[in-house]
Amino acid sequence: MAQHRTPLPDELKELISLIRQGRLFEVQQWIREGKAICLPAEGRFAISPAMAAVRVGFHSMVKVLLDAVAHKEDLDDLLAEAVLLKRLDLCLLLHDYGANPRAISYDSVASTHNPLILRWFENHGIDLETDHALATALRWRIRAALGTYMRMKGDMPQLKQQIDMALRFHATKGDMKWVSLLLWAGADPRAEVPSLDPGVMEEELGTALKDSIAYGKVEVVRKFKIDPRRDDIGVLLEKSGLSSQPEIVDLLLAAGGASKDHSQVIKRYIRSLGWTLEGGWFGRDPKIIVDCLCLLASKGIKWKPAESCDYRYLRKGLARAQASQAIEVLTRLVRAGLFTEAVFKELVSTPRMRELLSPGHYGASTLREFAGFEESRPRRRRRQRVA
Repeated sequence: MAQHRTPLPDELKELISLIRQGRLFEVQQWIREGKAICLPAEGRFAISPAMAAVRVGFHSMVKVLLDAVAHKEDLDDLLAEAVLLKRLDLCLLLHDYGANPRAISYDSVASTHNPLILRWFENHGIDLETDHALATALRWRIRAALGTYMRMKGDMPQLKQQIDMALRFHATKGDMKWVSLLLWAGADPRAEVPSLDPGVMEEELGTALKDSIAYGKVEVVRKFKIDPRRDDIGVLLEKSGLSSQPEIVDLLLAAGGASKDHSQVIKRYIRSLGWTLEGGWFGRDPKIIVDCLCLLASKGIKWKPAESCDYRYLRKGLARAQASQAIEVLTRLVRAGLFTEAVFKELVSTPRMRELLSPGHYGASTLREFAGFEESRPRRRRRQRVA
C-alpha cells in the first residue's frame, strides 16, 4: 500500500519557493531571522529545502543551506541527486560536508557517462564489488564501465571475474558488439563464473562458451573459436543438445568431436527428440534435432542405449506423433546410420511400434525390412482334385 506524502508546512513552502527562484539574499536573510529551514521530525515529505537547492543546481544556494543544516540532512541522498544531475562541483561540495561516495551505486555513476565524475568516484573508493556492481553496469551496456575496468584492473585483479560474468550474460543474448568489447577487455569465455541472469541461480557456475552453445548463438561460438586442446568437445556437444543447432554441431565435429565415445551426447539428443515429438518442448522443430543426429551419425557416432529405459523417451514421442511424421523421422535416422540393426529391432519391438510400422502406413516398408519383420502373405486356396 502506497504511503501518502505529508504536506509541507506553509513556512517551508515559502522557503522552497524562494530557493527555486534563485533568491539567494532572501534565503540568507531567512536563515539569519531564525525561521524554519528543516523538515519536521515526523512525516514523509516529498522534498527538503536543501534538496530543492541541489535540483536547482545553484552552488552558492546549496552551500548556504548546508552551512545551516548539514548535520540534519541526508547528505548521501543529496549526493545521489547531484550525480543524477551530472554536477561534479556539487559532488565535491557535498563530500566536503561529509557525503559518502561509497553510498552511491556504481551503475548510477557510470550512467552519467561523465569521465570526470566517474574518475572522481573511482578515486574516492566507490564500491565496485558488492552485488557484482561492475558486472551489473556492463550487463546494462554502460560502456563507461569498460573504462573503469581497464583503469582499475591493476589494483583490483578480482574485478576480472566480473567482466567474465558480463561476457557470459551477453553471450547468451547473442550480442556480438558486447561480446567483442568484452573479449577486447580481456574477458575469458572459458572462465567458470556465476550468472547475471535473474532466472539462473548464482551458485550455478558456467562459462560464456558453454552458454553460447546451450542457447544456440552460432556467431558467438564462431567468435570464441573451439579449441580441442582446451575444450572438452564431448561436454560441449552435450550442451548443444539444449539448442539443437546443426551449425554448432558441425563446428564441434569439425574441431575433432568424433574422436571419442559420445553415447551421452546421443542420449541427450534422443531424449530431446522424444520430448519434442511428444509436444513437451513447445516451439522446437523435431526436424532440427534430426539434422543434428544425422550430422553425428555421419561421423560414425551411433546410439548405444545401455538400459531398456533409454528407449522409453523416443518410443513415447513416436507414439504421440502423427504416423507420417514418426516414419519420416525413423527413416532419416536409419539412413544416416544412427542405429545398429540390433538397437533398431529393440526400439520397434513393442506392440505400439509394430503397429506404427504396419504395412498400412506409407513409407514403412524400408523400416520393416531393416527391423527384420516378415511380410505376411495371403494363403492360396488348394484346388480340389476332380475325381
